[in-house]
Amino acid sequence: MTIAAHDSTRLFIQAIFTRRFVSERVAQLLYRKCVETVNEFLPENDQHAWVPEKYAQLIGAINARFDSLDLKLVTAPDEITGRRMLCLVNLKGDDLVQLATEYNPAEIAFFKALLEEIATAPSECFSISSMLALKQLAKAKVGTGKTKMTHAHGEVLLDSFVANGWLSKSASGRYTLGARARFELAEYLSKNFEELEGKEHICSVCDHLVLSGVRCPQPQCGFRVHRCCIEQSRKRIRLCPSCGFDWSNVTMRVIGEEVLRQGGDADDGAGAGRRRVRKSQNNLGSEEEEEDEEDDRARPAARKKGKKRVEQDEEDEEEVATQMQVDQDGPDEQPRRSGGRRR
Repeated sequence: MTIAAHDSTRLFIQAIFTRRFVSERVAQLLYRKCVETVNEFLPENDQHAWVPEKYAQLIGAINARFDSLDLKLVTAPDEITGRRMLCLVNLKGDDLVQLATEYNPAEIAFFKALLEEIATAPSECFSISSMLALKQLAKAKVGTGKTKMTHAHGEVLLDSFVANGWLSKSASGRYTLGARARFELAEYLSKNFEELEGKEHICSVCDHLVLSGVRCPQPQCGFRVHRCCIEQSRKRIRLCPSCGFDWSNVTMRVIGEEVLRQGGDADDGAGAGRRRVRKSQNNLGSEEEEEDEEDDRARPAARKKGKKRVEQDEEDEEEVATQMQVDQDGPDEQPRRSGGRRR
C-alpha cells in the first residue's frame, strides 16, 4: 500500500463522516492527529508539518470536493455556548431523513414532536421543560401495535439527542434545538413552521437560524441576531440591518430561554402565548404552570452545574479528541460508526 501526504485529508474526511458534528477546536486537533499519523508512514523528506493557519484552506478544499455530493462542512457558533462548531450538512436536508441512520421511526416521531413544541413555544422562548418533553412520548406511537415508549426510554433518548447535537440542554434543564439541528434542519424548520419563516430569523453575522439571542427593539421589526455574534461584532453592527434603528445605546429584546426569566408570558409585543393551536393542547392540562414548577426544581442543580460548565466543556473536547484516534494500520481503514440506534 502506497501512502502519500494527502492521505491525511482522506483520514480527516473519514473521521468527520463518522462524527458529523464536532467543535472547531476538536476538528483542528483531529486533523493534526491525522497529519502526525500519516507522517509516521512517510520518509522524512515527504512529511508535512501541521500548520493551524491552513485549517481554513483545508475546509474550503474539502467543500469543493463535496459540492457535487450536495454536502458541505459548515462552521458556525453554537448559539448557547458561543463555541464554533463544525458540522457536515446535507444540502438537500429538507426532511428528518438525517435521523434515520441513528433512530427508529418511533424515536424520530418523538423528536418531531419535540421539534414542534420548541418551534412554537410561547413568547419566542424556543425551549421546553423536561416534563413537557417527556409528554411528547404520547406522540411517538407508530405501526400497528402503537406501543407507547416508557419515560425511562424517553430520558435515554433525550440524552442521546443532546449527545448527538440534535438538542441542547441548558443549565436549568430546558431543551432547545442543538447546533446540529439548526444547521441540518434549517430548511425543514422554515418550511414547516410559520414562526421561523423569513430572513429576519437568520443571524446577520453567521447566517444561521436564531433560536437564542436578541432582536431589534423596534416593535414593528423582527430582525434577530445571536448574542454571541452581536457581542463579537457590536462595533460593526450599530444600525439594524432591517429597519435602520440605532442599536448603540438601547437594550435589545431577548429570544430564547432568557425570555422566561424576564416574564415572557406577559404580552410584550414579542407574541405572548402559544402562537399555534394544536389538537394535543387540551390534553396537556396547565402546561405552563407545570413548566414553572419544573424550572423551580431544576434551579438548585443548575447552580451547581454552572460553576463547572466551562471547565467541563474543555474536558469534553479533550476526551473527544482522545477518542478520535486514527487507526495506526493506515489511511484505508474504514471509519467506525459513532453509535447505532438507541433502543
